[in-house]
Amino acid sequence: MSQAKTVFITPLEYIINLDLPPRERWKHAVNENLQRLAPLGSYLRAQKYLELGIYADAASSLMSWIQTKFYLPQELHEELLGIAEITESIGLSFVDLYSFNIGYDVLAYCTSTTTTIGSTDGTPYHLRNMDWDEEIAECLCNLTVNAIFQRDGKTLFKTTTWIGHVGLLTACSNEFSISLNYRHTGESLGAMKNVLAILAGWTPIVVQLRLLMEMNYTYEQAVSFMTNVYIASTCYLVVTGNKPNQGALLTRQRTDTLKPIDLSDRDFIVQTNIDHLVHSTDPLWAKDDILLQNALERRIQGEKNLREYQPETDFKQFAFELLSKSPTCNSQTIYQVVMHPATFYYESKIVK
Repeated sequence: MSQAKTVFITPLEYIINLDLPPRERWKHAVNENLQRLAPLGSYLRAQKYLELGIYADAASSLMSWIQTKFYLPQELHEELLGIAEITESIGLSFVDLYSFNIGYDVLAYCTSTTTTIGSTDGTPYHLRNMDWDEEIAECLCNLTVNAIFQRDGKTLFKTTTWIGHVGLLTACSNEFSISLNYRHTGESLGAMKNVLAILAGWTPIVVQLRLLMEMNYTYEQAVSFMTNVYIASTCYLVVTGNKPNQGALLTRQRTDTLKPIDLSDRDFIVQTNIDHLVHSTDPLWAKDDILLQNALERRIQGEKNLREYQPETDFKQFAFELLSKSPTCNSQTIYQVVMHPATFYYESKIVK
């Protein structure tokens, strides 16, 4: 892995007005960033063959069929159609966009932390680094924006996302924040199983998080819902609330949750891409994937850095410094976010 990136840029910000017809909601953002979307289509098609091999063509046909059915909620389906009406001019089709929106299932990694360290009243902070495949990292950096979702003129939640992506991987309301991390189980044909789970009607996790953030749930409701809902892929979810010690890690399988933990008996939870009960890295599990190979190291480093926090230090500044340390920040890091639901504080930076 090459040296960590060290340039930090504040993302552009767009209002996503949920009172508009779905096809109109993203057009202002897409039109302003159209040429930056051009490299995405060719990458997605190449990645599909890399991940699925001889099953790639069958998966494409399956995706084309799925997207005509009911597996994407109607409003999000319409949002993607509105985006595709613009991006087809640069060769980025609806099916490409659909694949991009469920691409978490094979491509995303990340580090997420919930912690009461640095809090004067016990309400926790939520820290997040988003990592992705290095081959597309520059393109995604160029597409990274902050989106503020509003209804009736009021802000429902904030997110850092990519132009062309209508699901969520990171989001914060004034009730709770949530971040999604990739979970590698080593199962055979895992990506194809995710596709089949979608075919069975189970919701892609990034879509489920978008739906969740529009439900106006409390922290307790969000944790309960995401503990039990059926989803199309395994993952880790870190959830942070607006009251003291409200922070949880959900280690998700497709149909249930394994040994959830929370902040009731600890000051922090650091989650990367390895189960929290695992304390050594199996080379056969990690194979040649650097972000799996160093997942345990990233967790240990994050925990060590949190223990070194000095109370006289501004925690928000400290949090970004922590997120910027290697190997937490690396050549595959796209953006970093610090959130505090209790004050609805939300700040993000693109890492280039």
